[in-house]
Amino acid sequence: MDARREVPDGISVAGLYRLLGVVALLWSGVLGGSLAWNIADERDQTLELARNEARANFNKDVAFRQWAAKHGGVYVPTNERTPPNPYLSHIPDRDLETPKGKKLTLMNPAYMLRQMMGEYEELYGVHGRITSLLPLNPINEPDPWEQAALKRFEEGGKEISEVTTYEGAPYLRLMRPLVVQAACLKCHAHQGYEVGDIRGGVGVSVSLSPYLALEADSLRTVVLSHGAIWLLGLGGLVVVGRHGGRRIQAHEQAEQAVHDSETRFRAVFDHAGDAIFVHDQKGRFLDVNRRACESLGYRRDELLGMGILDVEIQPPSDHMDDFLAQLPDNEAVTLSNCMHRRKDGSVFPAEVRLRRVSLGDRVVVVALAHDMSEHRAAQEALERSNAELQQFAYVASHDLQEPLRTVTTYVQLLERRYAADLDDSGRDAMGFVVDASKRMRNLIQDLLAYSRLESHSAEMGLVDGSDALIAALANLESAVEDAEADISRTDLPTVLADEAQLTSVFQNLIGNAIKYRDPERPLLIHVGAEAAGREWMFFIRDNGIGIDPEYADRVFRLFQRLHTHEAVEGTGIGLTLTKKIVERHGGRIWLESEFGKGATFFFTLPRAAAASLLESSGD
Repeated sequence: MDARREVPDGISVAGLYRLLGVVALLWSGVLGGSLAWNIADERDQTLELARNEARANFNKDVAFRQWAAKHGGVYVPTNERTPPNPYLSHIPDRDLETPKGKKLTLMNPAYMLRQMMGEYEELYGVHGRITSLLPLNPINEPDPWEQAALKRFEEGGKEISEVTTYEGAPYLRLMRPLVVQAACLKCHAHQGYEVGDIRGGVGVSVSLSPYLALEADSLRTVVLSHGAIWLLGLGGLVVVGRHGGRRIQAHEQAEQAVHDSETRFRAVFDHAGDAIFVHDQKGRFLDVNRRACESLGYRRDELLGMGILDVEIQPPSDHMDDFLAQLPDNEAVTLSNCMHRRKDGSVFPAEVRLRRVSLGDRVVVVALAHDMSEHRAAQEALERSNAELQQFAYVASHDLQEPLRTVTTYVQLLERRYAADLDDSGRDAMGFVVDASKRMRNLIQDLLAYSRLESHSAEMGLVDGSDALIAALANLESAVEDAEADISRTDLPTVLADEAQLTSVFQNLIGNAIKYRDPERPLLIHVGAEAAGREWMFFIRDNGIGIDPEYADRVFRLFQRLHTHEAVEGTGIGLTLTKKIVERHGGRIWLESEFGKGATFFFTLPRAAAASLLESSGD
C-alpha cells in the first residue's frame, strides 16, 4: 500500500507524537474528570443516605412529641428517674395523687421526648436532642451549632445539616424547627409564645462510619475500573504512535525524494490549495494563482485575457456588473453550486467564496474557488475510514472475549477453591472481581452487537409488526414471568424492516420497562401503533418508576446510565443500539416520562415504502 495515500500531508513524526501527547492529556483529563465526578457522586449519595436516616429519626421524635402534646402530656409515677419537673411548677395540676395514694407527676412532651431519646441512643446509637433559644429546662440550652441553626430557623430556614466530629468519629448532625401548636401553649404560653412561632428544634446525630465503609468499597471499584480504562486508552495510543510513526517516516522519505527531484526544475512553488481569482467589477481577471491555472487547464497569460463568463457555466446572474456591484464590502459571499469549465471542455463542481475589497479608489473582487471533486473523494475516504473503524471495534471487542473468559474462569476457580481460606474482606474483593468480569463480558457483547449492526444486517423486507413483537416476548418469556408483567397490545402494522432488528427494538424497550418497574405495584405494559402522516408511530407504555424529563435525551447516549450497577444491571448500550436501529430504518425515537409515573417510548417507521411493496405484491 502506498504510504503517501495513508498519511495526511504535513504531519511529521514529532507532530504525530505531540498530537498523541495532547490526546493522552485529554484522555487523562476526561478519565480524571469522570473519576472526580464519581467520587463526588458517591460522597453525595453517602451524605444523602445519612440525611434520610436522620430525617426518619426526626419524624419519629416529632410524632412522639405531637402525640404527647395532643394528650396534654402524660402522668407517670414519681420516682428517682422521673421526679416532678420543677420547670412545670406553673401548671396547677402538675402533681396528682390517686385515690389509693399513688403519686403521679406530669411529663410534658419535652420531658418525655428527652427520656425516649436517651433510651433510643443506648439501643441504636442515634443521638437526639430537643433544644430552644428560650428553654424551660436549662438542660435544653443549645450548643453553639444548635444556637446558629435555631437563629436560621427564625429567619425562615427549614432544615440544617452538617458533618461534624463527635467523640473522634464523623457524624451527620441534622436539625429541623419545632413550630408552636395550640397543644404546646399549656406549658409555654407563659413564655409569650403564640401558635405558629418557632418554639425550638429537634436535632439528630447519625454516625457516618457504616456509610463511609460502604462508600470506600464502592470507590475502590470505581478507581480500579477507571484505572483499567485509562491504561487501555494509553495502550491504544502507544500502538497508534508506533504504527503511525513508521508510516509517517516512510511517507516523509518518499515525499523528500519527490521534492529533491522537483526542486531542480521549479523555482517557485505555489502553496495555495485552492484556485484564487482576482477580477474587476465587470468580471475580467486581473490575476490568478498557479492552482487556478492547473484547475482550468489554462496558462496564466491565457486566463488574464479572460473573465468569469468564459469559465463559469452557471453564472450567479445574467448581469454580472450589477451582481458584483451589489456585493457587500469585506464580507464573504458563498456560491455553493458553481460549475467550472476547463480548457478541454470538461466541467467540475466548485464552491466559490467572493469578497469585494476596496484598494484605495479601486474596487476588486477576490474569488476563492474550491474544487468540490476533491471534497467528494474525501467523503468517500471518510466513509471507508468509518467502515474500517467499525471493523476495528468489532475485532477489538471480539478478541477481548477470550482473555476475559480466561480471567473469569480462573477467578471463579479461585473463589471455589480458596473462598473458605479468605476473610470477609477477601471474599468481598473476590466478589467485586467476579461482578466486574460479568459486567465487562456484557459490555463486550453489547459492543459487538453495536459494531455489527450495519455489517451483519439482513436485507429489509415486509415484516408484520405483531410477529416481531411475539418473537421479542418469546425471548423475554422468563423475565416477563419473573416480573409478573401484564402485557397488552393492539394489532401492529406491516412495515419494511430487518425482522431481527425490529424484534431487537421491541425486546430492548419491553426489557427496559421490566428492568425499571415499580416494586410497589403490578407491572402493566401496553404496546401499540398508530398512523402519523407518512409514518407509523409505535409506542411502548409502562407504569414503572419513570425518569425525570431532563434525562429523556441522555438515556439514548452510549454508556449513559441513571442508576448504579448494584441497583439495576446493564451496560448503557441497549437504548443506544435501539436508536441506531430505528434511525437505520429511516425513523426516530424519543421518550416521554415523569418520575414515578411510568414512561412511554415512541419510535417511527416510514409508511410509504411498505405500502408500495404491499401494492406491488397484490396484498
